[in-house]
Amino acid sequence: MTKAVGAAQPFLRRHRGGGGPGIGRAIAERFIQEGDSVTAWSRTGEAPPGCARVDSVNVADSTVVAESAKSAVAELGPVSAIVINAGITQDGL
Repeated sequence: MTKAVGAAQPFLRRHRGGGGPGIGRAIAERFIQEGDSVTAWSRTGEAPPGCARVDSVNVADSTVVAESAKSAVAELGPVSAIVINAGITQDGL
């Protein structure tokens, strides 16, 4: 199904960082429910079921981010949307 957001494709290819627990996981799950092809990045490689691709990526390392993004595009095609929701905490949690 074609979505109004992004380029007219059979489905959106959304690449996102922060596939671990919390908001990032919820975002990925929603995109998957909508039929999107989702690439998830997390430091642990953890991501919800249904992701088209899961990479272990520390988004603080721009070289790793660039390599993973290039590889995902080569494998899955052009990206329609990117969501980066990784966060840093100062409270030791």
